[in-house]
Amino acid sequence: MKEFVQFLRHPSPPPGWLRWTRQLLPPLCWKCGIVLGGKTYLDPASPFLCSNCLLELPWTDPLFHCRQCGSHTAEPDRVACQECMEDDWDLAESRSGFAYNDIIRHWILQLKFFGQEHLSPLLGRLLALSFQNSTWLEKYDSIVPIPLHSSRLRKRGFNQSLLLAYHLRKNLRKNSPEIHPD
Repeated sequence: MKEFVQFLRHPSPPPGWLRWTRQLLPPLCWKCGIVLGGKTYLDPASPFLCSNCLLELPWTDPLFHCRQCGSHTAEPDRVACQECMEDDWDLAESRSGFAYNDIIRHWILQLKFFGQEHLSPLLGRLLALSFQNSTWLEKYDSIVPIPLHSSRLRKRGFNQSLLLAYHLRKNLRKNSPEIHPD
């Protein structure tokens, strides 16, 4: 995992005024709460997580996951797991950057059901980091966030999948796919 994190591209250094503000009010790690310091732009998860917490996240290995549903498999590079072979799916491919447990589950539930919109930049950055060393996204020309029913949109005030798609695209390479919310 350490090798994986070392090969991630670092974000550009922030402008001077933002570095100065971070010196006055240094960011805290969103997982363990330690002060990240003023030079966090050198860390791939900046300004959200410290290096130790970034390594401890439940990253998924795309080689050991079903390409269709994303479930963990014992064999590497499986096109479909046993369940996908038995069922008829309309979904051709899905990917997940993390196992849905522990802190990732907590952050997603906080974003989705408790209006914690400030978590969307963190989750978008982490998704981009998890997909950065793979080429599977290059074959697609659009990102389509799952639409939210109008009653739920009124209740929540935002579409969490649209927020995640925006922050994912913002953290991807320059030639990243367009977002098509409709």
